[in-house]
Amino acid sequence: MTTRAHEEAGGPASAAGDPVLRFTDVSVRFATGDGEVRATSGVTFDVRPAEVVAVVGESGSGKSVSALSSIGLLPSSGRVDGSVTLDGRELLGLDERRMRSVRGNDVAVVFQEPMTALNPVFTIGWQLIEVLRRHMGLSRPAARERARELLELVGLPDPGRALRAYPHQLSGGQRQRVVIAMAVACDPKVLIADEPTTALDVTVQAEILDLLRDLRDRLRTAIVLITHDMGVVADLADRVVVMYQGEIVEQGDVRQVLTAPRHPYTARLLAAVPHLGRAAARDRARPEPGAAPARGRDGTGAAPAPALEVRDLVVEYGPVRAVRGVSLRIDPGEVLGLVGESGSGKTTVGRCAAALQRPTSGSVHIAGRDVTGLPARRLRPLRRDFSIVFQDPASSLDPRMTIGDSVAEPLRVHRVHRGAALADRVAELLDGVALGAAMRDRYPHELSGGQRQRVSIARALALEPRLLIADEPTSALDVSVQAEILDLFLDLQRRLGFGCLFISHDLAVVELLADRVAVMRDGEIVESGPTAQVLGEPRHAYTKALLAAAPVPDPDRQRERRTARAGG
Repeated sequence: MTTRAHEEAGGPASAAGDPVLRFTDVSVRFATGDGEVRATSGVTFDVRPAEVVAVVGESGSGKSVSALSSIGLLPSSGRVDGSVTLDGRELLGLDERRMRSVRGNDVAVVFQEPMTALNPVFTIGWQLIEVLRRHMGLSRPAARERARELLELVGLPDPGRALRAYPHQLSGGQRQRVVIAMAVACDPKVLIADEPTTALDVTVQAEILDLLRDLRDRLRTAIVLITHDMGVVADLADRVVVMYQGEIVEQGDVRQVLTAPRHPYTARLLAAVPHLGRAAARDRARPEPGAAPARGRDGTGAAPAPALEVRDLVVEYGPVRAVRGVSLRIDPGEVLGLVGESGSGKTTVGRCAAALQRPTSGSVHIAGRDVTGLPARRLRPLRRDFSIVFQDPASSLDPRMTIGDSVAEPLRVHRVHRGAALADRVAELLDGVALGAAMRDRYPHELSGGQRQRVSIARALALEPRLLIADEPTSALDVSVQAEILDLFLDLQRRLGFGCLFISHDLAVVELLADRVAVMRDGEIVESGPTAQVLGEPRHAYTKALLAAAPVPDPDRQRERRTARAGG
């Protein structure tokens, strides 16, 4: 249980004393074809028993490289200078045999995606038992009993069933609990948690954070938390280390760093974080829903048809009904936020809206035209009225095509432009997403994640669609890059007036963008209405639970929310 001293001081009462893990002047360099590249320089911080130190910063800041250098998990091209000690014992320079005894026994790692840490062809029980037999020398029966105890420790409701299950038979949150069970199997002194909740829904994320907090308090495990989520930092961390371009620019108590940052970069990072309540004061100078565009493509003055109208949508996968009678409408110039946990059916609705999936029953109308179940030949000319932006731009852009060719492709397919006019339109689109025409000859791998997502948006808007479907378009991005993409989206939506179905599990982002919100659970819409009403004064218990689980980047407020969520 958490002590009173821990709650009052904002950190664990037992964290005083000598550091268990200490980084001193650590620098990491990588050999490349163009010479050595410096990844980090002069990194110095320490972690005490039962303390959570969050290392934060954007992609490329050096936060993961610094932590993983301590246990020799860098590529062979990496070179580490400085000192990393565990209980006073130097780790840098250990041979592979001695380093293997440190990994798992003394220092364990929890990675972002549990499916990459679990072998899909072996049961959970087999994998846990192998860890225990290899590191602790237990007999198979003793290891099996210890495996069951570990799954109970991390809160899996039916450990016996989980031991017999394969990874794909568990949910994302359950898989992450299994990975944490493996990590603490040998009672390590230090747990390195590298973005352990990024891929999880807010309610599952809250459960994993509660679990890590409980393990820290019960086992006195020191935790190095690598993350870009400031809400997670506020919820779990005792101290914060802020990294920028390979160097530490600020470190201190979590309350001081998050509420009174001293370095301009920290202040910029925090200013970019969307969180619930912040959007209430924003100026949303967008057209009134239904007001734009004023005239249809046919040139008539008639009121435009809805950008999207879904009626009684049902999607079944064999005996499983994934979507149960969903109806929704989006007017031109309107953004509807569709929220819910994984498995709620929101992405399935989006795929049906994008005519990428045929519903079992019901209908989908886009700009007044029924696209339900149309064959590809008849659907092709209608596709210029709608487009989609996916979560991962790297998987939606052809790596063999230049950026210019990717943006031009829909214009060529629909024969909208050719020759000089096509080149001019591509340049206009790249300028419109703040990339510039000079980027047209580059390939996707030469761009950052945020730049690739800008290309995806330019491509999606090339044909001036009536409807844009955005499926988690910012969830994989750093907070500052996410802020840029959201600002870009708002600007484009105001200027172009397209309707948008914005699918997300990030309620703060939805609050920032959406005019209305629909909340899905188990294939049904359980609540919908204006954004301020649904997210500010929710009526349904499930909506309230989602809101209560969403962390905010303020340690004091987050502690109050956590206490309220736990029932006092």
